[in-house]
Amino acid sequence: MYETASLNRPGGITRLGPGSADTKEQVLRHPASARSEEYLMAAGRPAYAKGRIVITPSGVDGDDAQHGPRMLSFAPGRP
Repeated sequence: MYETASLNRPGGITRLGPGSADTKEQVLRHPASARSEEYLMAAGRPAYAKGRIVITPSGVDGDDAQHGPRMLSFAPGRP
């Protein structure tokens, strides 16, 4: 499941096993450097496929003076 970023903590991906919260395992913690941008996209739509999460904002305003991201994508590093 996707855990959205807060003002103090980056988001991430968590897996719940058959024991529900007792088997919670963090799969991916997003970098702290992306926390503020990810937090602003919290109302957007996340998509998860093949170990990668893509987050997009719920709307785009077209204001060229704002240089915010239109999409964030996170994936685990290679082993």
